[in-house]
Amino acid sequence: MDGELSLLERARRSWRVIRDFQAGGDYETDDIRAALVDLRDALSELRVITAKSGRLQGTEEFAREFSAVINRIINNLDGALLGIEILPKEAIRAWLALMLYGVDMEAVLTMFEFILRLP
Repeated sequence: MDGELSLLERARRSWRVIRDFQAGGDYETDDIRAALVDLRDALSELRVITAKSGRLQGTEEFAREFSAVINRIINNLDGALLGIEILPKEAIRAWLALMLYGVDMEAVLTMFEFILRLP
């Protein structure tokens, strides 16, 4: 459980960097890229851990829907990374807003935390 919670904390730290940058914080492009990679990798690992844990046994439809949401977010994070490679820094905020539009990352991470605490 400690490893899972450290993944959650890693995702939250990365999200804070992205969110702060979106709010006007001054970050280097490499810091934004690193935060996106860390967030994507943490979400991917959490998705696998959740699927293999059996914690959602008996709720297969919910598990499929939740996994689909996470897959979409991971794909959008990959798209955000592509934009960072080619866009000037002043355009990256707009690109991130587009790629992460409608994503409530705090809700996503809270759901993972809830699922990971299930017996």
